[in-house]
Amino acid sequence: MKAFLFDLDGTLIKSKDVISEIINETLAEFGYAPFTQEEMLASVGMPLEKLFSLKADEKVVPEMCRRYVEKYLKKGLKKTEPYEKVVNLLKELKDAKTKIGVVTTKSEEEAKKVIEHFGLTPYVDVVVGHNHRWKPKPEPDPILFACSKLSIPPDKTVMIGDANVDIEAGKHAGTFATIGVLWGIGSKNDLKDADYLVHTPMELKSCIQKIKNQLNG
Repeated sequence: MKAFLFDLDGTLIKSKDVISEIINETLAEFGYAPFTQEEMLASVGMPLEKLFSLKADEKVVPEMCRRYVEKYLKKGLKKTEPYEKVVNLLKELKDAKTKIGVVTTKSEEEAKKVIEHFGLTPYVDVVVGHNHRWKPKPEPDPILFACSKLSIPPDKTVMIGDANVDIEAGKHAGTFATIGVLWGIGSKNDLKDADYLVHTPMELKSCIQKIKNQLNG
């Protein structure tokens, strides 16, 4: 048995622009200056609480996070779309009895609602979001928890994502391989430590098949 773990934003769904928009909208609502594009890029993979703490008083951060999630689920999802060919790949993996997980720095509650909204719930065996029981990516904790829930060891698991934190987390957790996808926010340089780099979902499909053959060998 083997498992493939996917990041959510920028890997399964196209959400970068709307996330930035709603983060800055929330900051403005509470009277704080917006993030520049450069600042936003530098904060990729950062949990929401830590992100808002860079600009706002920590006393209001919990309420800001609540408002952000409320705004995103109400109107942000309408501006978000799944990468359809990646979704098709999830279906194929599921049909092949492969275990699938989503590991994200979104809260677990928010992540599950997003996954449900796009009809991905039937293909995902475990969703691991950010909480206060473990450190977020790039630490290995969320990947190790996903492996535990799936009853599959890290060395039979592959981490797939569009940001360096995904690749680092996979390395720290001891996954069999890491795959960097180049249709999200990360550049080739950002993802240079990945075992594999793919430009398209078709390349990802081929890469996954190659890895499955290695794991079966």
